[in-house]
This record gives sequence, structure tokens and C-alpha cells, in this order.
Amino acid sequence: MKTIIEQIKTLDKKHWDYYSEIGKRNLQNPLTGPPQYEEFIRRYFETAGKLNILNEIGMQVRDLYRPYHTCSIFFLGILIYYRTDLCKQVIKGRSKIGYKSFPFIWFLTSLYHDFGVAYERNAKANNRLLNIEELKERFHIEFSLLDKKIEGICVPLFKLCKDYYKYRQKEMQSIDHGILAGLVLFDRLVKNRRTRAQQRDDNLFWGEELEMEYAQAAAAVATHNIWLPQEPLARILYVKYRLDYLLNFPPVTSTQFPLLYILGIVDTIDPVKIFTDDNPKLDVKEILNSILISFKPKGIYFKNAPNSKLDFSLFTKKAISLKDWLAVEIIVTKNTLRITMLERYRLFRNSHR
Repeated sequence: MKTIIEQIKTLDKKHWDYYSEIGKRNLQNPLTGPPQYEEFIRRYFETAGKLNILNEIGMQVRDLYRPYHTCSIFFLGILIYYRTDLCKQVIKGRSKIGYKSFPFIWFLTSLYHDFGVAYERNAKANNRLLNIEELKERFHIEFSLLDKKIEGICVPLFKLCKDYYKYRQKEMQSIDHGILAGLVLFDRLVKNRRTRAQQRDDNLFWGEELEMEYAQAAAAVATHNIWLPQEPLARILYVKYRLDYLLNFPPVTSTQFPLLYILGIVDTIDPVKIFTDDNPKLDVKEILNSILISFKPKGIYFKNAPNSKLDFSLFTKKAISLKDWLAVEIIVTKNTLRITMLERYRLFRNSHR
């Protein structure tokens, strides 16, 4: 087995830089080169002709919460997609000008997924965004993601966004950063595409068909922070806010909502997030060099490296939480973790020991 860093080093650039197949861009991997996490995110959006999407909401990349986590899940998601059967089953197409669809749509999903956290952690912002309509007015949203009919997503889960946002505001006095980011992302991407298509001043692709991919990415972002009820009181509140679907939730499969499936796995088990939350002084690359990873067609295997100083139980505890909302089988030992991706959810197969 190789460490996560070693596995990332084996990736061809075309796997994670979608435009590298048809042109040259100066993007440097911050996990294998200088750890310039904010610069990687900024440069990726800039070279994709989308930097204004970050700036228009008054949010700079330097304000992004845990940019090292964002970069980590970006590359973890790329690894999982290309080293398992997912690359044969979902998001297999190419654009009209030749680049692969997955790295493009994954860049939008993963690098933007936490851009709403700054607002979620801002009490004044929470008081001004009491419902979806106020959110749309505050951010001048003209193209509503929630009104869009979207292919390749879990529709019942997506339809809960408005009521879940209301639940968070009323009961937790907090916005949901995923819903905020998803709605803003879609609106800004559509506006940017239409402006760029009219200007025709670059060699990037701005076809109308991009808007469905924008919607898929934004829907994954919007739903990635919707939690299942954990306590009896929460179950009562979920009924009150018409969130009954989450009470007996059928876990999402990789073919039903592939972007949320991949995002859900990596956002939950990202070792960088897990171990820096436990000890902020830990070095990102040291963490990723302390865990071994390997792949099978439907499985991801992790092992604590022999020289690791990490408490591997923190990692496995997070992984176990996946099985309630994603169709996975989790098997844990003291220093190993196996995640098997299930095409259909089978309750009796989910176990850990």
C-alpha cells in the first residue's frame, strides 16, 4: 500500500486539471508541491474563467474556512473516482471540446462546497437570512437552483432544501452553509456563462449544456450538509418542519447521486479535517503521509502507517457514520478500515467490528 500523498503523486494531471488535455495552465498541486492551498483554489477558478464567482459574494479565497481540507477532498475524490469502478459507471462523458466531464464538475463541487461556512459562522449574517427568499434577495439570485429540474440527483432529498433551511434557522439560529453555497454557486455560474458566451473573448467553452452540470454540482453542494436526526427530539422537530423523508432515509447510492456520494465520503473521512480538528498544529502532509490507501473496483482500503502518530480510531469513528446516509459497507479493525461501495443499500450487510 502507498500513503495518500504517494497515491496523489501517481495521478496524471489530466485526472485533476480538466483543461490539461486541450491546453496548458499553470496549476500546481498543493499537496505534492508548495502548500499554497488558497492560491490553488483561486488559480483553478481564475484559469477556468470563474474567479468572479468567488469575488461577487464578498467572499475572498483567503476567507475560506480550512482551505487545506478543501484541497485534500478535491484530490481524494479524484483518487476514489479513477481508482474504482465509479469511473466506468457515472459521469463518463466529455465536453464538446474534448475534456472529461468528471474533473470539471468535481472541481466546481469540491472546491466550492465550504464557501458558505463564513456566513454560517457569522451571527449578523444569520439574522439577515431568515429564509430562502431573504437569501435570494440578499445575494441577488435570479436563477434559482431549487426551481431547476436536475438529472442525476436524489430528488426527494434535494426538495427538502427549503424546509431544512427553515428548520436550521428556527431551531439552531443558523443558516445552512451548503444550501447557501449551492444556491449562490448555480446563480453565479449561469450568469457568468451567459456573459462569457456573449463576449466570446477567450478560448474556453461556454455552451448552454453546461448549465445542467452546474446544477448537478450545485445540488450536491446544497445537500451535503443536510443531517439525519440523531436524537428523539430532533425526530419530532423533523416532522414539524416536513422533513419526514429523513426519518427513514434510504441511503444514497453512487448511481443515484454520484456527486453527493463521492463528496459525502471524502468530506466525512478526510484525514486532514479529522486530525487538524483534533490538533490544529498537525502538518497536512504529515497526516496524509501517515495513512496508507489502496483500491479495488468497489472498495477503498485504509491502514495506519507503521510510523504513524495518529489516533486511527478518530478516523474510523467518522467512517462508521457514513453508513446511515450513504450505501456503503464499513469494516473496521484496530488499524484498518475498508469502505465498500454498494450499488443497492443492504441494511444487513452494514457492520463494523
